[in-house]
Amino acid sequence: VAATQYPNQRCMVRCPRCGGEALYLPCEHVKAREMRGRCTCTACGYAGGFELRWPESLYWRVELDGVVLWARHRQHMVGLRRYIAMTRRRTARSDELEHAHAPVGDFKLPRAFITAKRRHRALKLIDRVLRAG
Repeated sequence: VAATQYPNQRCMVRCPRCGGEALYLPCEHVKAREMRGRCTCTACGYAGGFELRWPESLYWRVELDGVVLWARHRQHMVGLRRYIAMTRRRTARSDELEHAHAPVGDFKLPRAFITAKRRHRALKLIDRVLRAG
């Protein structure tokens, strides 16, 4: 996924020092495509420059059969999990998805995570990430 498809915005990333959850804040003076900002980790105290690699740098991410599902923060992942767990989903606009507790906005969920035959595996992987985080 090309980084230029996503805005350079606040999200949770892996700390470059300890690998824990760290806050990424984009620099205001750089172009959105440059994806540079500042990373702050409360676990180890790291605070410094950071170049965001999308989606590799994100802390909240799950891989299923080579396909990555990412979330900007824990609450986003919880909402995605709720949506994936729904058995009676229908094609919906992003404003309708918010009512389904899936804060996806214009985000399109990877097919690997929403098909019925993979739903159970996807939910187990998401649960593991949520427990570890």
